[in-house]
Amino acid sequence: MLHQQPLSTSSIASIAGLSSLGAAAAGNKQHTSAPSESGYNTPPVIVVQTLRSLASLDVQAQGHLRLARQHAANAARIEALRDGLRLREERTKAAIGELARIKGELDWIVKNSEMKTRAVNKAEKHPLSFEDVLSYASRLSSITSAPPGFKLPTQMALSTENEAEADTKAHQGVEGKETKPNVAKEGTGSEKRPPMAFYDPKMPGMPEKLPFPDEGMMRRGTLGALAVGQGVTFAPVPAATALGPQAGEGSEEGAATALAGLPTEEMLEEAKRRAEEARAMQEAEEADAFDLDLN
Repeated sequence: MLHQQPLSTSSIASIAGLSSLGAAAAGNKQHTSAPSESGYNTPPVIVVQTLRSLASLDVQAQGHLRLARQHAANAARIEALRDGLRLREERTKAAIGELARIKGELDWIVKNSEMKTRAVNKAEKHPLSFEDVLSYASRLSSITSAPPGFKLPTQMALSTENEAEADTKAHQGVEGKETKPNVAKEGTGSEKRPPMAFYDPKMPGMPEKLPFPDEGMMRRGTLGALAVGQGVTFAPVPAATALGPQAGEGSEEGAATALAGLPTEEMLEEAKRRAEEARAMQEAEEADAFDLDLN
C-alpha cells in the first residue's frame, strides 16, 4: 500500500464546500432547464460545462473524503503497531540480558564443579597420610612464632600449709620479719628439666613460647586415635643419650623423662576408644550427607 499523506482540516473543508456548491449548481441546472420547456432561452454552453465540472468535482471530493478516513484509520493502526513493537523489543532485550546472566552463573558452576571433581579425584588417587600431616606440622612449627605479646600462663601453687595462716604470716611476719608466701618457683623440683620438645631439633630454640602443639600432643589427639585404630604404631621416642648431657647415660631422671613419652596400655585403650568414636562420627556425617544428596 502506498504511503498517503494526511489531509488537513482546511483541505477537507474546501472539498466539502465544493461538494455543496456542486449540489447547488445541479439544482440551478434543474431550475434553468425547466423554463426552457416553457419557451425561455437556453443557457449558454459555458454554464452547462461549469455545472458538469462541479458535479464531477463533487464525486471526486467524496472519494477523497473516503480515502482520508481510511488513511486516518491506517495511521492510527500503524502508531499502535509501533508502540507494540517498541514494547516487544524492550522485553526481548530484558530476556536476552537475563539469559546472559544465567549463562554466566551456569558457566561458573560448571567450572567450579570441574575443579572440585579434579581435586576429589586427585585426593582419592593420592590420599594424605597422618605422617605427612605430622611432618608438615613439625616443619611449620619450626618457622612460626607466637603473636606479639603472647605469654603462657605461669602455674603457681601455694604450699600445703593453711592458706589463711600463710596469708597472716605474709602480712604480719614472724618475729617482726615480714615473710612471703611459700610459692613454688618456676623451674624447681619436677620442672627443673626442660620438656622433651626442648631437645627436638625440629622445634625452635624456645618451644615454650609457641602456642602450637608439638608432635606428641598431636599424636594424643584424633590423628593418633585414628592411627591406633588402624593398627599404626607410634614413632619411637629418642633415646636418653640423644637428649644432651643433662639426660645422658646414668641419669635416672633423664631415663624417666624419656620413658614418660611412651604410650601405656591405658593410653592405647583410650586411643582405640577415641578411634571408634571418631569412626562412628565420620560414618554418621557421611550418612547425613548422603541423605542430603538424596533430598
